[in-house]
Amino acid sequence: MSVSGLKAELKFLASIFDKNHERFRIVSWKLDELHCQFLVPQPGCPHSPPPPLTLHCNITESYLFSSPIWFVDSDDPNLTSALERLEYTKNNDLVRK
Repeated sequence: MSVSGLKAELKFLASIFDKNHERFRIVSWKLDELHCQFLVPQPGCPHSPPPPLTLHCNITESYLFSSPIWFVDSDDPNLTSALERLEYTKNNDLVRK
């Protein structure tokens, strides 16, 4: 993918998942990284939402031939589970190619 193609895709994603989106937000992006937040409402606590779950993604120069690298600065089990699923998906995609 070209640099202009990647830039167009990131701009498109940022327009859909802007900083006011109710569930998933792209906080910032550059051609080689993406910072996102999941907002997870807690049942029964609508007045004091928990802090957002922050995800970071590094996009390598070999993107499309190798998957982005996702990481978090949290021990939250929900995030750990999500990252494990991303890793599982990445490994299965590589096997199919």
